[in-house]
Amino acid sequence: MKMIMAFTGIFVAVFTRTFLAYTYKLFNTRASGENLRFNFKFLVSSMFAFAYGTASAMVIVPITAIPEDPLNLLFTLFTSFLYGWGINDAFNKIFIDWTKHWKRVRIVFVKRGSKASRTLQPNCKT
Repeated sequence: MKMIMAFTGIFVAVFTRTFLAYTYKLFNTRASGENLRFNFKFLVSSMFAFAYGTASAMVIVPITAIPEDPLNLLFTLFTSFLYGWGINDAFNKIFIDWTKHWKRVRIVFVKRGSKASRTLQPNCKT
């Protein structure tokens, strides 16, 4: 029963974290009259977060010695919800926010005579 509560908590947290941010942005853009499309990068990130959370819960939950009374099952659900929320937020930062940063900095190969040198240049149009 602990395992079911842990999986439920992780799934609900990942789902809520993914679509709560989308609905918040949707309401803000609708108020300004713009259209917003769902970015599927967040769906991929949430799938990885759910897979990682599920795999780690399969390892951690059987080891813990939590009794299976209703209060402890509620504690397991709450803890796994917070764990799934944190994992999804971390995966969003890693896969989406940091990749946006590294797209601004690109590696450009510049030939100087017969030697090729690698320099980091910002991706700007100036």
